[in-house]
Amino acid sequence: MSALGQKQTSEQDWIMSALPPKADIAEGSYDVCYVPKADMTTALHGTADCPRNGFRISSRFEPPEPKMSVEGLILHHGEAHGVTLHQTRIDYLVTAENSKQCSLFELTVAPGFNTGAHYHTKIEEIFYVLEGELDLRCGERTVRGGPGTCVFVPPGAAHAFGNSGSSPGRMLLITAPPGHEKYFDELRDLIAKGGKPDPDALAKLRAKYDTVQLATLTPG
Repeated sequence: MSALGQKQTSEQDWIMSALPPKADIAEGSYDVCYVPKADMTTALHGTADCPRNGFRISSRFEPPEPKMSVEGLILHHGEAHGVTLHQTRIDYLVTAENSKQCSLFELTVAPGFNTGAHYHTKIEEIFYVLEGELDLRCGERTVRGGPGTCVFVPPGAAHAFGNSGSSPGRMLLITAPPGHEKYFDELRDLIAKGGKPDPDALAKLRAKYDTVQLATLTPG
């Protein structure tokens, strides 16, 4: 242990800022800050000479940058797991297990499917049509969008997507923050009971996942 660390051990009224307990302290390894408890605020915003121990204390501790995953995620078409809601398929491409920022889904939306209007208080969404045509609502505007149509849905905006056509349409759905796959898991279980889901049960499930129901879902 360095001389700096030894002086720290003998001073009970001093604390070490921004270093994990029981960490190894090697001379020059850390930009550590030994400060009197009473002078914490000052020391965190500048440097100061220690009148009691006679050494200069550093003002800041810069934690190491978090290490990013070196593996990431690569999926070929058909490798993702997901759920099926009657004839509509939702593949989970990126979930909360992979990202701290968003989830990414690929949906194959069957004719007759419609989420019904709803909104979120915290979740943001992006729809991007890959194939076919889909009905996309955001706020008071609804469009029949083909490949390349992109819709951004901010929190608080009423929205929905569905398929009033005769053939399936495919789109990407991004939700942020991540974790919306948990809603889809429970929605699958609710729809698996058969028939059109009970509107009250659906509203209760949606409320659990930051979704305020304005109209019920039609599974197609």
